[in-house]
Amino acid sequence: MKKNIGKIDSFIRIAIGLTVLGCGTARKCCCSIIIGAMTAASGITSFCPFLYMAELKTKMLRDK
Repeated sequence: MKKNIGKIDSFIRIAIGLTVLGCGTARKCCCSIIIGAMTAASGITSFCPFLYMAELKTKMLRDK
């Protein structure tokens, strides 16, 4: 599994994912919980399966 998400995009995904996850937990909304967990997980692993399927990358060459 190659990383296809850059550092800045990864931090943004983690922040947004945890925010949506918290809001979904507070409101007891399953859709928000799932979307928040998926977004945070893709930020933590620096891999997004949707970008992989579309053959896109947000990772720059200088990001290691």
